Amino acid sequence: MTKRRYIQEKITAGQFTLPVVIFMVSLIWLIGSLSPIKGVDSNIFWNKLQEILQGSLLKSFTGYLLLGVAGVQLLILHNTFALIRVHSNFYLTLFVLFAGLLRPQTLDIASLIIPCLLLSTHNLFKTYQLQQPVGYVFQGFLFIGLGSMLFPPLLYYLPFLYGSLANFKALTWRTFFAGIAGLCLPYWGLLAFALFTGEMNLFDELFLKLIPKLQVSYDKWTLSNLFSLSYILLITLAGSLHCLINNYEDKIKTRSLLSYFIALQVWTLLFLLLQPQNFSTLFPVLITGSSIVGGHLFALSRSKACNLFFLLCVILFIAIILYNIWTHSHNIY
Repeated sequence: MTKRRYIQEKITAGQFTLPVVIFMVSLIWLIGSLSPIKGVDSNIFWNKLQEILQGSLLKSFTGYLLLGVAGVQLLILHNTFALIRVHSNFYLTLFVLFAGLLRPQTLDIASLIIPCLLLSTHNLFKTYQLQQPVGYVFQGFLFIGLGSMLFPPLLYYLPFLYGSLANFKALTWRTFFAGIAGLCLPYWGLLAFALFTGEMNLFDELFLKLIPKLQVSYDKWTLSNLFSLSYILLITLAGSLHCLINNYEDKIKTRSLLSYFIALQVWTLLFLLLQPQNFSTLFPVLITGSSIVGGHLFALSRSKACNLFFLLCVILFIAIILYNIWTHSHNIY
């Protein structure tokens, strides 16, 4: 007797799922590129890049290309470390799908932060129980240093990164200082350039951005932000619980790597709640981790309850996207 396949399994294992999602999200980004782009409170490097890329459509296209770069990095990360024990690219489908929730659909600081964070993650994963991990630690923290030059608060992730090294059994005095050296290398180059040109404001501005705003205000969060965040947290919670409850079926190394993404979600959420003004930069970090744990959930779970949860997630996503498009068209006209 043929085993019944739930609609969840048909969609997650379907070969046309990813192309259809890419096409759909491409349309969403095209619609989003028609709206006026508001200024972003950032540093001088980001402002220079904004001046080069004139035009909302060009900025949207550049942001979309960088989104594709992050997707390829996720693909390489999964293929290298086998985060999901079955052959499935649904985590990549979720990443592209969740990108449709980003507001606005344009070039943002997160467009460059996510690739830097994934490159760092790739190098840190290679340190797992490695006898000589110094080189990978240096490279991993180097990308964090480069990313922090665009978004200085990225340095707040340092305790999380060192905690991950400890979890990977790779934290020693040598790797600790290797991380510091990799992190400081871009700043040494910037300091030399600032001293040579006499423009010390280039260097000083980065550290001024590290000073947290004591007044925590959520006034700039819209209903679209709240709906999107709640949706991502719902899938993150379900996916994380599935990983933790069924981790005995994964290899020990895979458990540690998946726990990295779960801890990344918790750290980013706390950071977001304490610094809500950085929503547009931190929310893409959340969708990156959610795509991994959510992909793990939907690719491996075949129960009736999970199938119903999957259908609920599809309905909620459609509702949020329609609401975003409606509010977008309302703002234009």
